[in-house]
Amino acid sequence: MLVAIALLFGAGCSEYVEVPAGYVGKILTPTGWEDRIIESGQVDIQNTDVSGRYSVLILLEATTTTVKEQFLDAEATEDKTDHRLLTKSGTPISGDVYFRAMVPEDERVRNSIFAQITPAPTNNPRIKIITVEKIYEHFARMDVRGGVRSIFARYEGWEEINAAYDTINSDISTMALETFRNNGVPLNLQNSQISNMKPDEHIWATQNELATATSKVTAIDQIGQAIRRNPGYVEYMKWEALKEIAKSGSASGTNTIIITEGDAKSEEWASAEYLRQNLKQKP
Repeated sequence: MLVAIALLFGAGCSEYVEVPAGYVGKILTPTGWEDRIIESGQVDIQNTDVSGRYSVLILLEATTTTVKEQFLDAEATEDKTDHRLLTKSGTPISGDVYFRAMVPEDERVRNSIFAQITPAPTNNPRIKIITVEKIYEHFARMDVRGGVRSIFARYEGWEEINAAYDTINSDISTMALETFRNNGVPLNLQNSQISNMKPDEHIWATQNELATATSKVTAIDQIGQAIRRNPGYVEYMKWEALKEIAKSGSASGTNTIIITEGDAKSEEWASAEYLRQNLKQKP
C-alpha cells in the first residue's frame, strides 16, 4: 500500500522545461515517443519515478540555419589533413561554401527526423538537441563535398575560377538540390554561396610578384622613354645625387672630393642646369 502511494505521488510531480524560440520539441518517454510535436513554450517532462525512469525532451532546430563547408590546407584543419579543392591542372584552391537550409513544416518529415537522428546532449541530461547541421551531416555532407570537388575540377586554373564565380554558385546550388532529392534529405535548401576562394599561398605570392614585376617593367620603360627624349637629364640627376653625398659628408665634418666622368657636352648641360636650379631657390 505504501509503495502504491509513493508511485502515485511520484507520478503527480512535475518538472517544466522550455522549448526555446526557433525550435520544436518531442518527448521521449521510457516506453517510446509521445505523439505530439511541441511548439515553443514550456512543457512538463515529469520527475524521475521511483524506478529511476524519466522522460527526455528532444529539441529540433526549426529555423533557417547556415551550414559552412570548409576546404582548407592541413595547417588550418583539426585533423591536419589537406582538404583543399583541386583544379584540372592541379592547382590547390582553399575556401568556404555556405548552404542555407531549414527543416520542413510537414509533421511527417519532422517525425522522421526525430526517429532517424541521434540527438546531441546538452547541459541538462533530460534535454537533447537535433540541429540542422546534424541532419545535413547525417544525410548529405559526404556527397555534397564530393560534388563541390567535381565542379572545381572542371576548371583549368585559378583564373578561370575567378572569372566564373556566378556560374560556380549556380552549379553548386543545382548539385546540392539534386543531392538532397536523391538522398531524401529532410531539409529545404534555400541557397548556397562560395566565399573566400583563393589559390595556394605560393601561387598567390608568385602572381603578386609577377604583377609587381610587370609594374616595375612598365615604370622602367617609361623612364627610359623620358631619358631618350632628354638624355641630359641623367647628368642632372647625377649632380643632384652628388649634392646629397657632399651634404651628408659636411654634416659629419668630412670633406668630400667627387671625381665624375662623362662627355663635356653633357657635363656642361648638367652643371648649367644644376646652377640654374640652385639659383632659383635663392632669394
